[in-house]
Amino acid sequence: MTDRALTRTSALALLWSLAATALGLLWTIDPSKYPFGANDTRPNSGSLLAGVDVRVGAVATLVLGAVGVLAALALRRGIGRPVAVLGGLYAVLFGLCVPDMQVLILVGYLFALGAPIALVVMLIAGALGSLRRALIVIGALLAVGLVGWWSGILDGTAVSALVNAEAAPENQLSMRPVYMVFFLVGGLVWAWAAVVAFRAAKGRCGSCGRPGARWTEPEAAARWGRYVTIAAALCPLPYGLMRMSWLTPVALLGPENVTESAGIRLMGLLLGFAALGGSVLTLGLIQRWGEIWPRWVPVLRGRPVPLAFPVTFGALIAAVMAFAGVSFGIMALSGPDPRPEMLLVFPFPLWAPLLAAAVLAYYYRRRPACRHHAVTAAR
Repeated sequence: MTDRALTRTSALALLWSLAATALGLLWTIDPSKYPFGANDTRPNSGSLLAGVDVRVGAVATLVLGAVGVLAALALRRGIGRPVAVLGGLYAVLFGLCVPDMQVLILVGYLFALGAPIALVVMLIAGALGSLRRALIVIGALLAVGLVGWWSGILDGTAVSALVNAEAAPENQLSMRPVYMVFFLVGGLVWAWAAVVAFRAAKGRCGSCGRPGARWTEPEAAARWGRYVTIAAALCPLPYGLMRMSWLTPVALLGPENVTESAGIRLMGLLLGFAALGGSVLTLGLIQRWGEIWPRWVPVLRGRPVPLAFPVTFGALIAAVMAFAGVSFGIMALSGPDPRPEMLLVFPFPLWAPLLAAAVLAYYYRRRPACRHHAVTAAR
């Protein structure tokens, strides 16, 4: 393993563990600041911390953070196998068991609200070089706007209702999602630390993992990656179709007043398009436009897509889906009103590993020769 991989990974694990230790110390000294357990403002969000005593949770954070500091220092010295085991445990604990649905909801709503704006801006900017393309894009956008206004989905009443709903006091953010993101980051950091430590124990390159098994070679990854990518792209479709049904008299799994609330119908439309957009972006992992920026993307058109961009974005979404699967499963299968059928609409237990496998196949298929050791990647 290279010193560079050791240094970077151990430094990230050390910084996060120091921060966790500081938080644990703060919560131990003042348990009222501990954001979970009896102090949780969202006790029904599916986090496993909901049933943990405040003092126990605070002390556990302090101890686990301190152990993480020692493990990060051990990783820096090249101690691989014990750190790989501990890193895997920390990845499961902090990445799957602690976070809940709140982070997923936040990410989903941000994507639903931001993606249409970004798409419109890119389409307009990409069409500026050609009068014909500009007229087509502007005409298409006007047609969509007129249809939305005529149907009542995009008129002033619906937009105002949506803004008022999102500005309601119960939807205001607090420090709780910040802590959730912090623990999610910790899970990802320790997951990567476990990978690097495992590579160290096996005598492989810490940066790329070579030499690896045959299924990691580009040709093999292209074969199995196609199947898992298509399967991953199918996962968000039930949710997208369910949300789209809110625009019809038959609103599937929607609130009772969905047909009467213009704001809810508009948000259903945005979330439905976000789900369909996620399916299309997933398919991009096996399409040419997933490797070369298409011509409608301004400035970047025709250039190679940086490998780190889809890999990082896809891995983060897969991680969000993974911990959402745990908390959502708890909410769907337990409580006063269990609804196991929701797991068919939100197939997180399948979606997360399939998307992770699709991103991994994309990485193996496109990764260049490693700069940190003598093994080269034949493409």
